[in-house]
Amino acid sequence: MADLTIDSIDPASLARLHAAVGGLPGERDVIAAQLQRMDAAAAEPGLCGRIRRAVKRAKTPIARIASAARIPPLELQAFLEGTRELDSSQFARLADALTLTLVYDPLAVQPVAE
Repeated sequence: MADLTIDSIDPASLARLHAAVGGLPGERDVIAAQLQRMDAAAAEPGLCGRIRRAVKRAKTPIARIASAARIPPLELQAFLEGTRELDSSQFARLADALTLTLVYDPLAVQPVAE
């Protein structure tokens, strides 16, 4: 959790953290664990990690992104935590909601081992 800062927490998660201070015992620990999983999943290499980082940088509440991508918010949250995969149509809608563009870089492509 070393790289977790107030600026790196999306507004919805930050609101949940603030609410947890006066909430049920243990709730803050649960939310902190979710944020740690989100940071770890966003640090993963590859396309999923890049999509997770794009969501984090969007500074848009996860619920709003989920709505735009027509993905249930809890499913998107689980994807961001690395505990669930998205199917290809959900993945495409999420990329569209984030206005992401896939760019092919032939210099970065590694040959596939046979």
